[in-house]
Amino acid sequence: GNIKPRIFRLKEDEAIINHLGFNNKGTEKALEKLRKLNFSNLSNGVVGINIGKNKDSENVIEDYCYCLEKLGPLGHYITINISSPNTPGLRDLQLRGKIEVLVKALQKKQDELDNLNKKPIFFKISPDLNDEQLRDIALMALANNIAGLIISNTTIERPKNLLSKNKNEIGGLSGKPLFVQSTLSLKKMFSLTNGQILLIGVGGVSNGNECYEKIKSGANLIQLYTALIFQGPKIVTKIKNELVDLMKTDGFKNIKEVVGKDT
Repeated sequence: GNIKPRIFRLKEDEAIINHLGFNNKGTEKALEKLRKLNFSNLSNGVVGINIGKNKDSENVIEDYCYCLEKLGPLGHYITINISSPNTPGLRDLQLRGKIEVLVKALQKKQDELDNLNKKPIFFKISPDLNDEQLRDIALMALANNIAGLIISNTTIERPKNLLSKNKNEIGGLSGKPLFVQSTLSLKKMFSLTNGQILLIGVGGVSNGNECYEKIKSGANLIQLYTALIFQGPKIVTKIKNELVDLMKTDGFKNIKEVVGKDT
């Protein structure tokens, strides 16, 4: 990972800037931890495997495929992180040509292994992509029949209305200030893919209304992290209850009816 300090709280903004750089103990240690999990007690839970390249990776494609082969069978789904701003060269993997090479290599590896055959693989993208880059990824996703996209990772942009003294720290910004930007990218991707690709909405969700807006913008599923830091784990129940109330008010009986309503 990167040199400490590498996590900064922006309390006034309900945001985090992280410059972690994938600090970790490696695939074998992760494998040990995953093997110790009692999956029989996770009947209502989901284990995701998030794979990203090291900054000193010599063969990026091989590294992703290696981690997929080793760790993928022990998760319910796999995230291919190609959008963290804290690892040099990582975001370049989102670009036309490079992303397709990575996708095809991972799909080939998946086809070779029976215990990976039906595991969904999601590609996590940046909120800082321009319209042309989003279109390239949409076309690639449709052409290669990928399981889905996670929109989005943290941003390197800094909104002008940030209040915290930590606002100029280097790294990816997450939390409330990311909501508008990440939701716009989500909405664009839903339109570009005509709702044919499963989309996971991430970025700035801290209440039921924001969760509802993500779903209306095209999200089939929602993830959150920064809000847990500021509000604790009870926020999940709070969001779910608020979401149900919003759906009832608008006359929806099933969450599937809401997906993409604002696009």
